[in-house]
Amino acid sequence: MKQKLFSIFTLITVAINAQSLERFVVASSGGSSSNGTFQMDFTVGQPVGKIIENSNTIITQGFQQSRISSVPTVELSASSDGTTVITTIGYRNTATLGLDPGFDVGNFGGASFDVYTHLVDGSSTNDFTYQSLPDSNYETMVVPIGLQANSGKEVEFSANNSNLPAGLQVVIEDRTLNIFTILDGVSTYTVQLTSNESGIGRFYLHTRPEEVWDGSAGSVWTESTNWSTDITPLITSNVRIPNIINSPVITGIVVEANNVTVENASRLDINADGGITINGNFDNSGAVTIASSATSSGTFIVKGTASGSVTFERTGLQANKWSLITAPVSGQSVKEFVENASNNIRVNSTVTPNRYAVAYYDDTRAAGSKWVYYTTDDLASNTITFQKGQSYIVSRGTDGTVSFTGTINSTDETIIVNADQWNAVGNPYTAYLPVNNNTDVNFIQENLSKFDPVNVGVYVWDNTQNKYVAKGLIDAATSLTVGQGFFMKTKSGETSITFKESQRLHDASEVQVFSRGTETHMITVSARQNDVKVDTKIRFSNTFTKGLDPGYDLGNFASANFDVFTHLLKDSEGKDFTIQSLPESEISTAIIPLGITSKANQIVKISAKSTNLPVNSGVYLEDKETGEFIALHNGEEYSFKTSEKLNGIGRFYIHTAERVLTVEDELVNNETINIFKSGKQEITIAGITTKKPVKIQLFSILGSEVYSETMQGNNTITITPNIVKTGVYIVRVGVNGKQVNKKIIFE
Repeated sequence: MKQKLFSIFTLITVAINAQSLERFVVASSGGSSSNGTFQMDFTVGQPVGKIIENSNTIITQGFQQSRISSVPTVELSASSDGTTVITTIGYRNTATLGLDPGFDVGNFGGASFDVYTHLVDGSSTNDFTYQSLPDSNYETMVVPIGLQANSGKEVEFSANNSNLPAGLQVVIEDRTLNIFTILDGVSTYTVQLTSNESGIGRFYLHTRPEEVWDGSAGSVWTESTNWSTDITPLITSNVRIPNIINSPVITGIVVEANNVTVENASRLDINADGGITINGNFDNSGAVTIASSATSSGTFIVKGTASGSVTFERTGLQANKWSLITAPVSGQSVKEFVENASNNIRVNSTVTPNRYAVAYYDDTRAAGSKWVYYTTDDLASNTITFQKGQSYIVSRGTDGTVSFTGTINSTDETIIVNADQWNAVGNPYTAYLPVNNNTDVNFIQENLSKFDPVNVGVYVWDNTQNKYVAKGLIDAATSLTVGQGFFMKTKSGETSITFKESQRLHDASEVQVFSRGTETHMITVSARQNDVKVDTKIRFSNTFTKGLDPGYDLGNFASANFDVFTHLLKDSEGKDFTIQSLPESEISTAIIPLGITSKANQIVKISAKSTNLPVNSGVYLEDKETGEFIALHNGEEYSFKTSEKLNGIGRFYIHTAERVLTVEDELVNNETINIFKSGKQEITIAGITTKKPVKIQLFSILGSEVYSETMQGNNTITITPNIVKTGVYIVRVGVNGKQVNKKIIFE
């Protein structure tokens, strides 16, 4: 007996290059069915007799075979403690933002751990396990994600995305932590819950297409109408900049994106007050320029890979002056740098071979020849490039800018240095880099074991002092700007240092302040010669010792013709210090050797400024050559002329002592008392109205009594104390248990 055979065949059809095969149904029955995620077309007929197929089409003998076509879908998963829950979003052309019965499927609920969505248009408060949305204008739809989970759980979000349009990204937003994370089937987002989660409001799902710059409203990056989607790029956006008339400029703001592509013949400019963070990869086939000013610099941080060249412009160089700078990009040819007319690098043509005003530092060479200059012979071939993390001195013939072109450094950099030597190194990144503080995430802490214990700090050029000054752990928060070079002293056996890409910052103000112990007391001793003023600092705190405190006692960089420094109170070993840290107990007793470097026949003026010292503490300068003690705490300045070249300690000492005597200790009702110097060795006290005994005393500025006499009261009393040493003295007149003091200078 003939039997009827009913067969249902399903066949996935593939369209290549937008081509398709038109089908006709010849059957007694058939149809089409969809559940929002899949659509199935089918017929009922006789079995297939023959199949002919290639990579583009499938042709069968007989009736049409069934077809399944998948709609764009996002399956969002939440996982915790081995349990995974899923909610699905499907995109189809007949869907709406509201409720689509039969396509939007409500959640059963009741689970202690669950994930679901709410309708995009907010027309329902129900939870949905499946939501159907339109398959156009993806970027306008933000889907509320609900999470049911207990406090303390660690929840990992992931997504399985299928058949989405090319370039479309799925991003989860955590509004509590202000975090956006791409969910691409590989990347996930994990959050530790600190409270119970129930309902919507914290998590949202975005679908974003590639952001293409069109410059329709100008060149401002943050102007939304300059972008193809009319939305300013988010931190998760993939950005493409094509070649159009109005290229983007980043100014006055730090922007962020995921991947950035700059196409051939297009450009991107970052002004001195702008910056960009690229969380993914940077691909440049055009022109990218990072500008700087005298006080700030544009910044460019790439967290993924970087390809293609960018140009950094270091401005503020002065004609015929030397600047210590570092190439913040890799691959810049030294030959092309010096021959670039815009850089205007000086050339010494009086020597053979000619010598360019570009040099690197080699501390192993003899004094006077440590800077090694590039010559025309060195650069006969174009093979030498600026080394990452190494600094160079350069000099222009006119005021202006120098530029470096190369690839951005986006990884940790290990730099080879000379052990037990001064090394000229520099910031290798197109970003700021913290030197100290920043909650101990900084260059010094990263390389703490590499420094010479006497010189745990970086030494940067100070135009005001005309010397390299130290920045150590105890100094105010400091960052290296883009292209900034500095000196550091390594200890024996250390031949490398490390720069960490994770420490890159967009601004020096981003550095977080963290100080050692309590606020310190400080004395800044200054020496001035003509227009140059140099400083040395003395700090007091309970955490310091009289000996060497690495990182807090900082040795001096001895390269200046005019300088000031101190020696340690204990175990000094003849080393000069620009910063000395002492125990707080020494505030009233310390006698600190002060050194001066100066040429002969120069006028030198010494002064001091104290910060947070106890009220009665005084700062005094002792000049052993003249025997004088000079009080510096009241703003006085001691001036002297050098009779010979000075370079070392022995003549000057800083004393810290209690101010036993002050001219502010006035006698009650003393308006009639007048004390004055009436001769070279004569002091007159006038206006005494009593006949009782009057005690007259003279004290040095440090409180030592040098003269004492009791005389009968009289309207006018004259004394001749025969003071041998010149300087400041205090005259004290006492009568009836009351006293008046007067400062007198003997010359």
